[in-house]
Amino acid sequence: MSITLLSDINYTAGTNDYTISKGYLMIAKWTNGVVGTYYDIGDCKTMTIEPTEKNLEHLNTRYAAKEYDQLVSLQTGCNINFTLDELAVDNLKMFLNATNSDTGILYGNTNDYQVYAIKFIPTNTTGPMTYYEFHKVKLSPAGPLSLIGDEYCSLSFTGQTIADLVNNPLSPFFSAISGLHEIEYLGIIKNNYEGDAAPTADDDEVDDYSVQSRWLDMTATPVKAYLCTDDTEGAASWIETALSTDDLAIISLTRNPLLLQDANDVALSGGTIDGAMIGATTPAAGTFTVLSCGVPVITDSATGNVTPAQMQGQTHVVTGNYTLSLPTAVVGYHAMFMASTAAVFHLGVITGTDVIVLNGDALTAGNKATSDGSIYTQCYVECRITGKYTVMSMKGLFIDGGI
Repeated sequence: MSITLLSDINYTAGTNDYTISKGYLMIAKWTNGVVGTYYDIGDCKTMTIEPTEKNLEHLNTRYAAKEYDQLVSLQTGCNINFTLDELAVDNLKMFLNATNSDTGILYGNTNDYQVYAIKFIPTNTTGPMTYYEFHKVKLSPAGPLSLIGDEYCSLSFTGQTIADLVNNPLSPFFSAISGLHEIEYLGIIKNNYEGDAAPTADDDEVDDYSVQSRWLDMTATPVKAYLCTDDTEGAASWIETALSTDDLAIISLTRNPLLLQDANDVALSGGTIDGAMIGATTPAAGTFTVLSCGVPVITDSATGNVTPAQMQGQTHVVTGNYTLSLPTAVVGYHAMFMASTAAVFHLGVITGTDVIVLNGDALTAGNKATSDGSIYTQCYVECRITGKYTVMSMKGLFIDGGI
């Protein structure tokens, strides 16, 4: 990052350095030597880092008491440990070193060659923040998964870094960027709340964006939010995130300027404009129509087709054993689907050539994604590529339900 950190200027000890660490993890798979797309792996209960070193010791034996007179470093590296309590399918696959079949079966210990790139994004409000990038990590289970118990299940991981000399020759194992707390506290982090498109790789440190910068694409329907996870010049990385409460407030004020009503504003009532003075103008009499907007929660109580208007960020509550057919896959469609009863529901497609990509695996064109029948099972559906719906399990298991 091309930024001067306050911690580089002032090293005076003080209580501002007392820290209560908080944050979350973003992870990406290495595939054929290339790092894939980062995604949020959910609530992370604990996270530790331990740089490691093995030395060849040499003792001076000239005197009665032997003394070390040389230590040569033979091996360096870094170990990380973290615990997750969201048993999403991708997290379970990572824990079990598994691959999955087209029918939703996880084959344990069949993917032990997979390595990952991991980013730790700090969110603490007490003490300085430090952002970490672990370039190449081999993960393994750090303990058992409890299948019966009275506490929330958790997945414990241990990871060993592998040197990435090709992409990160100066820091092959991991990088740490400090000082983000002071920068954010002073309002130096640049955000864009009036974006007219999604951010690109060129919206980078040269434009004063940095890790944790936020961006709202106000032209998208609904508005989309993005978070910067890498500000490298010409190769910035932005991930789409859920809208925060602050984002919603900004959108509300931007889209509804009448919320900033002053003494000259005149409210319209009764479905007509009756000639009342508005500002310095008296408009002609006429009628107006109340415009409808998207319903945030939709109840699906029968088998049927989901309309394009119902794929604009809504949550669908499915009340029984029904099949919902998604409209022709158009980039930007997205919605959440959740079962309100213990019943199987299916997500199909209206257009038979459309493909559902279920938890990272493409199904046969026209095939449905089918829930496991447990109550509150839910999944997130999104179209980022024309003709393809990505279905990600959020709770419970979804499998290939066939045509």
